[in-house]
Amino acid sequence: MLKNGISIKEEEKVILEIAYTGDTCANGLIAKKSLILSSEISKKSFDDASYLHQAITNTNILFCELTFLDNSITPETAAGKGHMHVLDLKTVFSSYDLLNYPTRVRKIIFFHLSHRYTASSALNKIISLLPTEFSMCCEVAVAALISDENAKERNLFLNTDIEMLNSYGCVRLCEFAKHSK
Repeated sequence: MLKNGISIKEEEKVILEIAYTGDTCANGLIAKKSLILSSEISKKSFDDASYLHQAITNTNILFCELTFLDNSITPETAAGKGHMHVLDLKTVFSSYDLLNYPTRVRKIIFFHLSHRYTASSALNKIISLLPTEFSMCCEVAVAALISDENAKERNLFLNTDIEMLNSYGCVRLCEFAKHSK
């Protein structure tokens, strides 16, 4: 087959298993469809847009920074500080058409929450503002927000009968919603 010019090798693929957004604002995460479709961009810009698209839509685990969760900081102020606001999530997810296909995302773990929130208040704010389609695939890193002074909250998250807080310090949004009512 090789002698006849027929390739027997598959085209090389890059498959991202885990993606990490780092400190960034929504503008840094919104899909750049025009970049991906354009033939007049640099290879680096194309690669960056292509990897970001794959990272958001096809990874098994997406770690997404989510610092601000309420109206005390606007999304614009959060962006100026280089951080995500919970109100930006719908825009970011919509730009990848994930609101119509939430199952494309296997797991999103929100981290880097501001310490101005307790674990419960952070989870409640995220649940109230995140598109409901995502509650099944989202977890929130809240272990650092659980204080020794707040006994009720410690009991809620560390109760071995419920086991809401997993071994890596996260709570699944759907589990919290179920047990916090």
